[in-house]
Amino acid sequence: MAERTNVDEMSAFANVILQASQYGTSISTVLNTYAEEMRTTRELKAQEKANRLPVQMSGVIAVTMMPALLIICLAPMLIRWIRLFGT
Repeated sequence: MAERTNVDEMSAFANVILQASQYGTSISTVLNTYAEEMRTTRELKAQEKANRLPVQMSGVIAVTMMPALLIICLAPMLIRWIRLFGT
């Protein structure tokens, strides 16, 4: 099954079951340990993704906020120029 799916987690699961049966250890203990490792791995992947998110969002925020900030900062100067040179 692990070879057909070509998924690393499935290969690791098959190896865990195979080793448990070869060494005669309790499958429930082995599965509990494997499940804990999988949860830890999944949590670390989620944390890594969450840590990369601010970097990815900074470009989007800069693109969307920069025009509004420029308008807010430059509008008073443009109004003064219009009043100064317009009349």
